[in-house]
Amino acid sequence: MKLSHDLRHQEFYPNPDVALGVEESFFKKEVPEMYYSSRARSGHPIFIAKLGAMNPDAFTCVTTLNGFVAYHWHVMMHKFTEVMKDCAKTTNGDFKRYECFCIIDLKGVNTALLSKRVHTVVKAQSEIDLLCFPETLDRLVIVNAPSTFSVAWKIIRGWIDARTASKIDILGRSQPKNFKLLSELVDENSLPSDYGGRGISFDECFRADIIESYKKSEDGNSRGMEVQNIETYLMSARPKASQKLTLKADEVIKLSIFTRSSTGCSLIIKDSKDQILSCISEGGIAIQHKSSSGLDANEVPSRYDLEKLGILLQKPDTYSVHLKSNGGRKRKEFFLLVATELRVSSCDQLGSTNSS
Repeated sequence: MKLSHDLRHQEFYPNPDVALGVEESFFKKEVPEMYYSSRARSGHPIFIAKLGAMNPDAFTCVTTLNGFVAYHWHVMMHKFTEVMKDCAKTTNGDFKRYECFCIIDLKGVNTALLSKRVHTVVKAQSEIDLLCFPETLDRLVIVNAPSTFSVAWKIIRGWIDARTASKIDILGRSQPKNFKLLSELVDENSLPSDYGGRGISFDECFRADIIESYKKSEDGNSRGMEVQNIETYLMSARPKASQKLTLKADEVIKLSIFTRSSTGCSLIIKDSKDQILSCISEGGIAIQHKSSSGLDANEVPSRYDLEKLGILLQKPDTYSVHLKSNGGRKRKEFFLLVATELRVSSCDQLGSTNSS
């Protein structure tokens, strides 16, 4: 397989940030999936993907289609292997079948997930799994599938073999029916509360996973500060957009913005008194994608880390980030705002940047 041969030189991307070209934690906020903290009755680890909450317009702001595929290689060659070795270790070697129990949640799914770019990513991932990891699926349960999913399933089924298809169950939005099957496959105490079990909710477990991922990144080792949360906001300035951010005492917020918008926008930040921060001119900060090939999905998006421009929110207040498009109402283009919330553990290590 040519793709596999090429990736050997990269050792199949042991570093997820390198695979994606961005912090894994930022990407995962738009593609919520993770290995859950417990196992199925079969002993296999539980992998949950909330595809209905996936936002294609947001994740294409931070990475490329090639980055998405490279990240899948990282997950299968490194993360999957790590999880399997942990299973073998904790069962004293009794764990022999390197397979995974999967839940795919389609709650909230919309037509954006049927777009060409999502189709391209899913097909590429399916080809990798079928050719290189054909026997790694124990069971797959798709829950909260809308009636329209049958159209997508006809396409997806064409990419997988009959043996794999026989391991897949598709359930609708009936919570009692979903719980009935899932509780047969996963002990109720190990099943996330999202699906009627007594286990930790997906959101709680996922938040901890996001924070741990950020700590491993190069930017996650900020001296004197501990990451508390990461929030992302997809903004469409057509012609204007705004987002409020509340900063508590003993916290700071680092802001980054990603875009593929060649038209661009201007950005200003105001405090609760409607005053523009003193470190920002009235004209605002110019945010624009420096495109060399138009709308190429494999061209790296543009990134602006506002801390590098002297902007680090430090004073407790409610701030508002405002975008004003350079193209008016004519074009709908997206900007992804990432707010990294950090708790200050040593005030004298903050540095010189400030919010006003």
